[in-house]
Amino acid sequence: MRYFNRAVLRYPPGKFDFDFTRWHVLGVTPKVTFTVNALGLRGSMPPQVGKVYRIITIGGSTTECISQDDAQEWPHLLMVELNQRQKGLPVWVGNAGVSGLTTVTHASCLRRLPVLHQADLLIFLIGVNDLAAALLFDGAPTQEVLEDRAELFAEHAPDGVSQVRGLLRRSWLLALVWNSLQHLSQVIFTWRSEQDVPIGASLSGRAAGPVLPLPDLRLALAEYAQRVRTLEQQCRQYHRRCVFLTQPTMWRAGLSAAEQSLLYSGGVGYHGIARGYVSAPELGRAMAAYNQVLLAVCREDQFECYDMAAAIPKDTSAFSDESHYNGHGTHLVADYLAERLLASPPLNGAKGALLGAGDGADY
Repeated sequence: MRYFNRAVLRYPPGKFDFDFTRWHVLGVTPKVTFTVNALGLRGSMPPQVGKVYRIITIGGSTTECISQDDAQEWPHLLMVELNQRQKGLPVWVGNAGVSGLTTVTHASCLRRLPVLHQADLLIFLIGVNDLAAALLFDGAPTQEVLEDRAELFAEHAPDGVSQVRGLLRRSWLLALVWNSLQHLSQVIFTWRSEQDVPIGASLSGRAAGPVLPLPDLRLALAEYAQRVRTLEQQCRQYHRRCVFLTQPTMWRAGLSAAEQSLLYSGGVGYHGIARGYVSAPELGRAMAAYNQVLLAVCREDQFECYDMAAAIPKDTSAFSDESHYNGHGTHLVADYLAERLLASPPLNGAKGALLGAGDGADY
């Protein structure tokens, strides 16, 4: 397998030790080892000899699992499950998740990274960051902005700077860093600079901001459908098996005060600057709409799609905040995916595979 281009890596190969103790992240081990292998993927290197089924997981922070130790991130747990429950075909799983990335950047990575073309199976956990971008642009089209951001990511440009309408300016991603799904990544930057800033500081914007109605997301959902189809086309072009997953979150009606305190994203803005926040029930409806678009596109185009959002409890038994998994949640994700993958070729035909493990795709 060829190495990643260093220009698109968030972290260089190596082992990083992070201490989350002072942030009191719910349901996670305070001290985390985060290992990046020579391929630029989180996790171990694949076996160099013998036949092995190679899986790479692609997504944002809910795939990256930055607050989980190497032994507790769900891609690693999936690898352990698949190897324990069938003995005929060794399985290796590499984690290509990067906080904040959207389906536009995933498509860019598929074009640029030869290592992704050499996987036997690509698993995409997508949707929540596309929704976050749509909200920060009040439902207006974001394709051009996200394409520009994908180019800058590929060039390893500084986060939060994007060329919008011909001018170099702060992009939607900078607001996303503080107000949405990249808040755990900030722990690392704070750790590196030895600043003792509580994680609650990144949550205060939502608590203080006004509650705004959900924007009209029809254009955003149409863009998302096309982005999914772009990923499908690339899967066909590179002759890769691809599985898509709906995005679980904790957003729903009836959250307790303690659960409400764990929310931080859902900012509605103008050209990427948040001016208020959508309520948890409306965020739940918006995420459900994105998940339904994914299921519908996969059904129409005959791609595998698992409705994982319907299988993960929408509470703190699975989540450390609104969308990131705690230790129990990563096990739930790994168990769910193992059941599905063991029910389909090639793992269902491997010697010793568990029979009757699942029902296949949900489209």
